[in-house]
Amino acid sequence: MPEDKNNHTEGLSRRELLKALAATGGAVAAATLLPEQWSSPAVQVGVLPAHAQISEPDLPVTIISCHMADVQGYPEIYNFSTIELHAIIRTERTDIEAIPLVMTLTVRRVESTGDELLTQDVGTATILPSNNLNEATFTSPNYDLSSHELGVGDMLMATWTFQNPEDSTDTCGRTSLIAQPN
Repeated sequence: MPEDKNNHTEGLSRRELLKALAATGGAVAAATLLPEQWSSPAVQVGVLPAHAQISEPDLPVTIISCHMADVQGYPEIYNFSTIELHAIIRTERTDIEAIPLVMTLTVRRVESTGDELLTQDVGTATILPSNNLNEATFTSPNYDLSSHELGVGDMLMATWTFQNPEDSTDTCGRTSLIAQPN
């Protein structure tokens, strides 16, 4: 028997019904959540104070070289010598010229087992024209040994450290035996 197209009702499948409900429900939910009128987003712009800028304490700082020598250019250090002392540090920190270092000059005399402090200098490194990128030099004042009555064989020791362990625990040292003049 031929079907009458006008009398035939086709039922919705359960799947189609769920899709239609979800689409209708999603549209109703979206309509209740959307604002009635759109506005420009509110953005606050400001500048952080200097102390709130990115800090650099995690960038390493190292002493890459240190130097102790007679200022007259003698190959050895004598008890009458004036010596020059400096160390070079390297870091990618921008505050390289504000990192404090300590230079300690001691002597261990032949007849003694302990070290005797001659001088200690605290200061910061300076970027010099001779420095490479990210390097600075800490230069202590020249030091005259003649007033200390050092003997031949006494051991002179210069040690550079960082004043603040937070900057680095790196050290550098130079030693020299007081030589016999010719």
